[in-house]
Amino acid sequence: MQYREFKKWLLIHGVALTNDKRGSRQLIRLGDKTSVFLNDGSKEIGTALVNQIKKDLNSK
Repeated sequence: MQYREFKKWLLIHGVALTNDKRGSRQLIRLGDKTSVFLNDGSKEIGTALVNQIKKDLNSK
């Protein structure tokens, strides 16, 4: 899965993205849960990182 595909998945599931002041980092929020998303576009995102972000947001 690419970063941009995962970003689309997050947006479909109601996650709010806000830009951080540092390059490609974005703060993601779902309710009162937060995590950091590194938006690297067409690069592949690791399965462990996807699972960690989903765990941080309590999303499946």
